[in-house]
Amino acid sequence: QLGPARGSCTMAEDEGSQIQVQFTTKLAQYRVVDTPFAVPARLTRLGLSEVVNHLLALETPKPFDFLVNGEFLRTSLETYLAKKGLSSELVVVLEYVLVPPRPEPKSDYPHEDWVSSLSGELPGLILTGSFDKLGRVWSEAGEQQVVLEGHSDAVTSVAWLSKGEADVVDAVTASKDHTLRSWQICHSKGEGAPVARFVGHTDSVGAVASNSDGTMFVSGSWDKTVKLWAKPDAEALSTSAASAKKKRRGPGAAVKDRGPMSTLLGHTQCVSAVVWPTQSDIFTASWDHSVRGWDAETGVATTNLMGSKAITGLSHCASTKLLATSHTDRAVRLWDPRVSEGAVVRLTLSSHKGWVSGVSWAPSSSNVLASSSYDHSCRIWDIRSNVALHTLAGHEDKALCVGWASSTRVLSGGADGKVRSYEPKSE
Repeated sequence: QLGPARGSCTMAEDEGSQIQVQFTTKLAQYRVVDTPFAVPARLTRLGLSEVVNHLLALETPKPFDFLVNGEFLRTSLETYLAKKGLSSELVVVLEYVLVPPRPEPKSDYPHEDWVSSLSGELPGLILTGSFDKLGRVWSEAGEQQVVLEGHSDAVTSVAWLSKGEADVVDAVTASKDHTLRSWQICHSKGEGAPVARFVGHTDSVGAVASNSDGTMFVSGSWDKTVKLWAKPDAEALSTSAASAKKKRRGPGAAVKDRGPMSTLLGHTQCVSAVVWPTQSDIFTASWDHSVRGWDAETGVATTNLMGSKAITGLSHCASTKLLATSHTDRAVRLWDPRVSEGAVVRLTLSSHKGWVSGVSWAPSSSNVLASSSYDHSCRIWDIRSNVALHTLAGHEDKALCVGWASSTRVLSGGADGKVRSYEPKSE
């Protein structure tokens, strides 16, 4: 926000040039006087943070970041005005926010092979899939609680079918063996029973996601198709639970095969990512460079957004309806599926040094997301800046997937056979 200055001064080329600024914030405990006053034009975020801390007279300084017209300031004030072609005889309104603390490494979850996928959506539980053909359920502390054994090839994607906290929960796994399997899990007893096998794909199944109430799920495959499936009914679940009480089923356990409810055609290369954010909307992404939207009830394609690079991951923001995608050209991109004309890509985030393998919006946030990359790192982004907030190192090989266990706790899985957990230190 910019406005005419009171007692404004002309900015000269020397270091002593001044700019009128007005500080504002939504942080009630950190408010300062909102009267405009002059500060050195050369100040960047760090210098402005020192100014606010001085005005607040805090015993322990706080790190602040600054927004101008909804965009984080990543240069000096004078450089910002010059880039925007704005007059120095304006009051620059700076909204300041606390810099989010850097997530630090916490628990590790060791696997026997590459960790291809994970989900931390259920409170207290982490679901993972690995190239060792197994799914696993873990506690937040990193204790393995349940092993899901049944696939004959690598597990490539996982999703919870249950949506609330409970002792008995349901999950689904996808595999390079061309199938998906559903499971009923009693994590307190360390039991996981297979419920059904889902057949119909003719190549590796690379992605799975459930709908908002967990009654159905969608899969994407290297066979270029998208398929919709129904969660097994109560009778099948109770049969599975009874079997688990008698004995844990082994990898050869016979379960009923189920076919898809419908098949969605349109992609011309492998379907690499799927999301089902509302009961009516499904979005899929592909190596054919496109993001497609579908009506979940009719199977009719509603959106076809064409990009220029292969897509490896997809995430949906519930509040803004924006889609985030990860790509083989080392970038993260944001799309607005409601736009029918003009540029479909709203923002490109580039700082990774290798393929970006996955992307995930932070829960309950319209601005923060995480990405994983073959450069062995994950990055935390605030989309109000094209510079990453934090780079999370720790993997000894490619980072293959990323997700959230809470609004601040980040999870990543890698080719080093580890799931790494990151969380800010408690103050």
